[in-house]
Amino acid sequence: MFVQLPFVSVKPNYFTTYLHRDVTDDHRYGRPKQNLMPIETKTHGIMSNKANGRVRLAIDWMLHLAKDKPLPQNKVTSNFTFKVNFITLTLCSKQKHSDNEIKAVLLNQFLTELRTKFKCSNYLWRAESQRNGNIHFHIVTDVFVPWRTLRSDWNRIQEKLGYVSAYAAKTGHYDPNSTDVHSINRIKNLSGYLAKYCSKNSKGYVVMLSKASAIPFKPQFWLNYQHPKLAPKATFYRQVRGKLWGLSHSLSKFKTARKEVSGVLEKECEWLRNTFKDKIRYTKQACMYFFDVSELLRLKCLTLANLFNSYKESILNPPTPEPVIIRETIIEKVVPFVFKQFSLSLS
Repeated sequence: MFVQLPFVSVKPNYFTTYLHRDVTDDHRYGRPKQNLMPIETKTHGIMSNKANGRVRLAIDWMLHLAKDKPLPQNKVTSNFTFKVNFITLTLCSKQKHSDNEIKAVLLNQFLTELRTKFKCSNYLWRAESQRNGNIHFHIVTDVFVPWRTLRSDWNRIQEKLGYVSAYAAKTGHYDPNSTDVHSINRIKNLSGYLAKYCSKNSKGYVVMLSKASAIPFKPQFWLNYQHPKLAPKATFYRQVRGKLWGLSHSLSKFKTARKEVSGVLEKECEWLRNTFKDKIRYTKQACMYFFDVSELLRLKCLTLANLFNSYKESILNPPTPEPVIIRETIIEKVVPFVFKQFSLSLS
């Protein structure tokens, strides 16, 4: 039989209550074993719903952990602060290598330098295809990278596979504009914007309003197949091979804080449901409460807030394991003694 247990799952921007279905031994032995592993593991260039949810959660955590930082002072941006950077890296000439080789040789080195040179510990990257068929990358970081340094470093890394030289053979100069830093200071729902941008798929045909509207890019609707009547007005985006996205090691540790609902925790959830009905959403599997941690503290829902903060603290500062004391076994005591006696007898 199924035992339904009420649980709460707290995230940076919202939390949910749901019924956790625990399978008892009687049910497990009375039902044939299910194959829990997916039959097909390839992405085929499409982000799954689970991957989209993981990307959204990672972005929520990054925005929660990031602090307001002042930009380097100059005449224009002396009074501005920022939390995250949204960087785009493109290839400056026609792609000649596979997607996996581009990621292994170029993207991997860029991320390594990002960690060492700029002390960036939290980042997320997303690979997509462009209209010209080249792969490009979106990277969300919580450190400031000057655009001039960004372009210089990425062009130097591109030259490992000869892309800057190929660009210079056509244009005559070695400083292509292959990077971009998006301005996201004025976006209200920053979490939703970044999550939507990093979760979209780039495989299929985008049907344009007209042939002239291809520049600027104004898609009308999306198709995952080629329709013969729409082909003259469509732009094909090829699928990206291999891994589509990735997280830094430190950011991948943050998931959700979970606990069984009972006592004060249950009373706080019930009070929020009855008081703020406009911030509650119901689904078939769960009830969603759209309150961030700062709102929970302001509303004196301390049990929910402490559950989240204690989970965050356990990830940021994990407890140090106690040293393991290994006792000597009988063999470890006897063997040296026998060997010593044997040596004395020989002498």
